[in-house]
Amino acid sequence: MIISTQPAIPRTRELNSDGGHWYTTSGHPCHTVPNLSKGGERNTTVKDARKLGLYPSVTSISKVIANPAVERWKQAEILKSVIANPRGEREDEEFYKSRIRKLAQTKMVDARAFGSQVHEAIDELNKTGFCCDRHSEVKEWIMEYVWWKEESELRFLKTEFTAINPRLGYAGQVDGLGVIRGKTNILLDYKTQSYDPDKGPSYYESWPIQLAAYLNADWEGKPSKIHH
Repeated sequence: MIISTQPAIPRTRELNSDGGHWYTTSGHPCHTVPNLSKGGERNTTVKDARKLGLYPSVTSISKVIANPAVERWKQAEILKSVIANPRGEREDEEFYKSRIRKLAQTKMVDARAFGSQVHEAIDELNKTGFCCDRHSEVKEWIMEYVWWKEESELRFLKTEFTAINPRLGYAGQVDGLGVIRGKTNILLDYKTQSYDPDKGPSYYESWPIQLAAYLNADWEGKPSKIHH
């Protein structure tokens, strides 16, 4: 299921800025660790993960593989920032490049924040049947999901759970496990993106790989047969 993105949505879920998500061997998220020098929490690093024996998430692993479509999107955002923000007459070149990077990065972070809020809203809807006012800014997109859910007669067996593969050493947060029209078990992973209505949405090769990784992992109550 794909829902269009919209920038500048308040972040309601934790976003690890480097995209690194980690899990303990028992499946508990460990995306942050205590910051011993400054107090509070900081993002978990590869060094932390090695020390604590953590499993990387499926998405963290997939980010190592080059994704041409995502790279093109990032480059397009940088070009848009350049066009919308010309270099000042007295602006130093290095300062200008740094400013453009920050502007483009802000758009990318906003897109991740929007995706996180959409995930939260869908999970709340699946569990309670309602979306509270906290998710009012994404309700327009959630309606698309509601129509799809009703049309496919989807019934959830489990939502927002961790799948683990101890043999290969990875884990991940699965958005949902459900039954379509009372007979077909399926795994669900929600994706958000902006797209041109004339061209339609894009589909990345990493998406089916991600679902395949979940399919080959384990969790409590996993059905013997899942459609893929």
